Amino acid sequence: MGPLAIDPHYILRALPWFFLWLRAGRLQRMTALAHSLYALHAPALKEWKRLLGQELYDRYIREGGKVILSDTLPSGSAVELERRLIAQFGLEVDTLSPADIRKLYPQISDFVKFGILKKGNAYTVSPAGINSALAERILADGGQFHRESVLKLIPEGGQWLILTSTGNHRASDVVVTAVNLDGAASLHAR
Repeated sequence: MGPLAIDPHYILRALPWFFLWLRAGRLQRMTALAHSLYALHAPALKEWKRLLGQELYDRYIREGGKVILSDTLPSGSAVELERRLIAQFGLEVDTLSPADIRKLYPQISDFVKFGILKKGNAYTVSPAGINSALAERILADGGQFHRESVLKLIPEGGQWLILTSTGNHRASDVVVTAVNLDGAASLHAR
């Protein structure tokens, strides 16, 4: 068997999901998702800088780009789609040769044959640190944190009715929801 094995008894239950998965992979859908993700992520670094200020941004964010490595050379129709989207969004992407990869990662396996460097991407050196710093800024600016579970959001006359575990609220513009997947509190107001 190959890397994907499906129990024959499960095939009928899996078929609806499989057809949805195939439909989601259509070119038109992938292009629409790429546009949505670009709209969401394009202003992210500028907005983090605005939220944190330059000093905290420099402490927690690194703009070194993102390296993606593979043990095979890209091929097929996805390569052309990726090229078209890179050009359309004006992204800076460099192809890395095996020698370039070895310069970045001297101890890397010889199985790695291809890589790209996506410039303009960034990462945080401390997810906990950046969230704590942001929470402290919010509190310093007069913001508050309320621990509640949002059960439902209902649009109502240009506003939102927010049904929560502790009561109902109304909001006119933005609702920010933060979730800690393990259930533990991640922000502590003082």
